[in-house]
Amino acid sequence: MQEALEDYIWLVGEEGRRWLAKVAEDTRPTLRILESLRKDLSAARAHLIVEQVELRRKAEEKFPWADQMFFTRKGLEQATDAWIGHYKVRRFSPGTLVADLCCGIGGDLLSLGTRGPIIGVEKDPVCELFARHNLAVIRGTNTDVGFSQVIGGDVWEYRHRLSEVWGWHIDPDRRSVRKRTTRLSLSSPPPEVIEQLLAIHPTAAVKISPGEEVPSEWQARAELEWISFRGRCRQQVVWFGALAESPGKCRATLLFDCPDPEEVQAESICGSAGMPSPIASEIGPVVCDPDPAVLASGLLRELCQRFGLQALAPQGGYLTGSSPPPTRLVSSYWVEEVLPLDVEKLKRYFRARGIGELVMKKRSGEVDPEHLRARLSLRGTERAHLIVCKHKNRFRAIVVRPV
Repeated sequence: MQEALEDYIWLVGEEGRRWLAKVAEDTRPTLRILESLRKDLSAARAHLIVEQVELRRKAEEKFPWADQMFFTRKGLEQATDAWIGHYKVRRFSPGTLVADLCCGIGGDLLSLGTRGPIIGVEKDPVCELFARHNLAVIRGTNTDVGFSQVIGGDVWEYRHRLSEVWGWHIDPDRRSVRKRTTRLSLSSPPPEVIEQLLAIHPTAAVKISPGEEVPSEWQARAELEWISFRGRCRQQVVWFGALAESPGKCRATLLFDCPDPEEVQAESICGSAGMPSPIASEIGPVVCDPDPAVLASGLLRELCQRFGLQALAPQGGYLTGSSPPPTRLVSSYWVEEVLPLDVEKLKRYFRARGIGELVMKKRSGEVDPEHLRARLSLRGTERAHLIVCKHKNRFRAIVVRPV
């Protein structure tokens, strides 16, 4: 269904908000709600109301104030959540004017708006409309943020005003082609345009996919940071100019979950990426599973050196040591038994101990956990944890206990 811009303007207005509040409390099936709405509203506006209520519910994981915001499906998927946003803005000088280019529905924009005046730039008219209203949510709770606004247009049209800001942030559109992409070269704007913007103003943050490899010239002068939250590596940020704390280095950051995004805490490790990790000759008393941000950033060697760990395999990801390291950048497990990956031996081992539930971790694509679990024919009431990995070019089944 193709809604007109005037329908979106109606949605964010007083009448649209009244309908949103009413439908948010309606527990009937969606089709029943739509049928009821069609008695008073057009098909387009009825659809917008139902869709917006659904998007607000989905957005609760990203934004504590989601019930006051407006979203598009694409905008919500690409938006930085409040916890990561509030962590990132700590690098921006407080109280200074900052620009958020390609601001979308305003994920980073809202966080940037808590530390000072902000200008958002967005070419999609619906996202521009929503970002303006979403920014008002933050401005309503913080009267000291100064002048803020959202303007429509292409980021290249804004280049002449970059000299007015202390720094800028950009989230290139990763769905400018038919399907979502992690290739920076296919994003909008592409790296060439971002490079031209950097030549005008070098203090910037570029948000990209965690799996994207940035241009070599960026790696040499910028700091690359991978940020994980709630068990996943969520984004990579390329910090330039005054925002780069360690130019030429990589950083892996784990954010700790908390109720208030403004109070989010983090642990980081910074160093040179891609160096080979020391390989363990034996599996020690402890096995560690590195945080996804550490793996994405290529900082395993840095982690090993700092905490006295060794890798079980060159590409495996799992580490081992004599004791649990004092860091939350790994999940640590006490080793209870090291067995070959032999179904019959494992079956006898688990049956002898009454194991009926198995929590399995693995990295290699050569092992299917569900297929292995089915072959083990587990029986019993006890629970065990199993790590399947390679060591000395052989698959091992390591029975572990979480620290």
